[in-house]
Amino acid sequence: MHEWSAGAPAPGVPATELRLARWQAGRDGAEGHLLDPGTLRPRPAPEVIAALVDHLRPALALTDLAAVERGVEVVLRRGTGARRQRDVGERTGDLGAVVADAVRVTGGEA
Repeated sequence: MHEWSAGAPAPGVPATELRLARWQAGRDGAEGHLLDPGTLRPRPAPEVIAALVDHLRPALALTDLAAVERGVEVVLRRGTGARRQRDVGERTGDLGAVVADAVRVTGGEA
């Protein structure tokens, strides 16, 4: 946070690496590994998320720190949409059921 306001340039990360990191995060959710923005190496998602919140804590303290901490706790406890989709797929073996569940959830009916 302070680096940006001080004018420090963002670290250079190849677009292919960013796309891979985004794909992996979407696939594994909060139970898998995420690309650590500081080291550009995979780390357990809860560790990367905690480090990100810590990095942003000074800015979040001015506004939404409590809401962010609650949201992170819920996601780490309950999982993400990726986890839910895997669970439905494993339980039913039916891609149509996975899609129907996602439609229900995003429509607010779950």
